[in-house]
Amino acid sequence: MNARTRIACLITLCAIAATHPPRARADLFANLPPVADTTLFETAPDNNLGATDRLIVGTTAGGYKNRSLFKFDLSALPATATITSAAFTFTIMKSGAGSGSDTFTIYRVLRNWGEGAGAGPQGAPANAGEATWTNRFHPDTPWNTPGGAAGLDFSSGVSGSVAVTGAASYTIGSTPDLVADVQRWVGNPGTNFGWILISGAEASAATARRIPSRENLFEPQPVLALQYTIPAAPTLFNLALIGNLLRFSFNAESNRPYAVEYRDALTNGNWSVLTNIPALPAAATLHITNVTSGTQRFFRARTP
Repeated sequence: MNARTRIACLITLCAIAATHPPRARADLFANLPPVADTTLFETAPDNNLGATDRLIVGTTAGGYKNRSLFKFDLSALPATATITSAAFTFTIMKSGAGSGSDTFTIYRVLRNWGEGAGAGPQGAPANAGEATWTNRFHPDTPWNTPGGAAGLDFSSGVSGSVAVTGAASYTIGSTPDLVADVQRWVGNPGTNFGWILISGAEASAATARRIPSRENLFEPQPVLALQYTIPAAPTLFNLALIGNLLRFSFNAESNRPYAVEYRDALTNGNWSVLTNIPALPAAATLHITNVTSGTQRFFRARTP
């Protein structure tokens, strides 16, 4: 039986009455490493750094900018998950000579990109389909502006930010926008292009900082820490039989559609839809009735 489904059996030989309070939703947690990350490297604008063990954010001593991309796989979360908290942690392992206090900001990426397999301190000339400073997919699918353009390649709205200084771990704490990004991706996986991390000190040379990438086996990798809930299994209660009228109730959560289904045998036969209930703006107790002349009928209420 599906974890989100509760089945009740009503037998026409007697009336059944039972009351079960709705089961509370549990808080669930997930710590996810990136499934893709890379640096957009202005120093060598057609190089890919997808397999390098460190990412670069900020500006080199020569005045060239660097930005990092991260993507996380959310497929293990059920489509019905409600994200309640999202926090992004990364570690600075080395800072440029001109680095002082800075702000690192992440923005939701709006267009897809290829991680690639370029290795080494400056990566390697990009292969087809790999991301570079110039292209989302080398050699002929460019960013709107090299390095990515706000409002076109990534959202102009800030998802989250954190003040950084020297070598240490930093966390971009949960914000409504960060939570909304993850919630969007859970509901629409095809829009999950991750985040871009940008330094607020890009105008200043020698401010680049290096961050362990997902390929780094010796330093802490970036982590997306999530807290979420899933809808409780609808519990049927107030079961009653009045003549050939079967009646029961269940508690519906807000903003979730439900389907009430039935069949006349518990272990075989297809479920038939009794009624579909659209998402309600507020939680409510729903009352269901059904007329049957059979000896038994099984019901379930489920949310997709």
